[in-house]
Amino acid sequence: MPFALPNLPEALYRLNRLWRLIGCATVLPLIVVAFLGLIGFSGIGASLVGLIVLAVVLGALFAGHAVLFPNAVEETLALSLIVTMYALIAGFAGGSVLAWLFFLGFTVWTLMWGQNKINDLFARTTPRQVTLTAKIKVPADLEAAREWFPLAPESVRGQYRGGTPDADGVFPVWMDTPETDMFEGLNTPERPQFESTEAFFEAVDLQPDDPAYEINMALRKEAEEAGLMPIDADAPSFWAVIDVDDEDHQSTRLLTKDADGTWATDATVEQWFKPTTGGCYVTEQEVSHSFPWGHALMMRLQDFQRDGMIHKRDLLTDQLSISLRATHRWSLLLLTGRWFMQRQLNQAEA
Repeated sequence: MPFALPNLPEALYRLNRLWRLIGCATVLPLIVVAFLGLIGFSGIGASLVGLIVLAVVLGALFAGHAVLFPNAVEETLALSLIVTMYALIAGFAGGSVLAWLFFLGFTVWTLMWGQNKINDLFARTTPRQVTLTAKIKVPADLEAAREWFPLAPESVRGQYRGGTPDADGVFPVWMDTPETDMFEGLNTPERPQFESTEAFFEAVDLQPDDPAYEINMALRKEAEEAGLMPIDADAPSFWAVIDVDDEDHQSTRLLTKDADGTWATDATVEQWFKPTTGGCYVTEQEVSHSFPWGHALMMRLQDFQRDGMIHKRDLLTDQLSISLRATHRWSLLLLTGRWFMQRQLNQAEA
């Protein structure tokens, strides 16, 4: 999906969904500046008016980034860390060239690799039971909402596709999300496709007795034994089984398959449906039984549960969805990389 500037309804929707993220990104550098002001290292931090002005400026900065790149949550937080480090350097270092060189290095590292490190840090946080709940009203009767929101075999529910169930009612589920291709629309040289690792090494003229070949094949064998390769692009995202299937309530367990072939329950999703004037209220609750709390925090910053329900509601009513689920996955870093790539290609053609 290509990058596109949002229109006014899209911008307002993104602000409404991502206000927690914007607030979190704004508060972190503000706290540092205020603390430095209290201990005498920051003139702006000693002034309430200065803090208010800074809060407005930072809020506008992070709100603008969130509106333009609504699915680049890690990048928004990375920019907040950069601004926080700038406050520290400006407050303590003054005119120290070494300190500013350190800040420049920190900025480059954060933009290039910090986003992955933030995501990895959140993934490594202690797993715990996490409950996410959201409620919306849909302009459809109970039966229509009941047939659209919960997961079901051999059907499409928003970005989820259910497959054929087995004898125990367990069915595969695929999750479809928009893809980001930096090369889309660029006149790039055709990239060769290799059928196997051996074919690749043959193409680059590395022989089986070459150390690089031996090392790569050893790593590949280790990955295959660990069940990490080959990667099946058509493998389901997860499996599901419906435990309760009432007229106004459905309870579904989300499953993964252990190495020994047994099923493990990752989460339980329940939906309740209540008719009302002009439509139906849909309440959705997802209880993840062992989920890193850092990732749970990330989902709350995105208002993940409600956004998913709004995405389904838009599709139910045949509207062009403005949800975050239906929006591009571009980030400032990816867009900048594409710009440099386009420039180099243009220079090569000249």
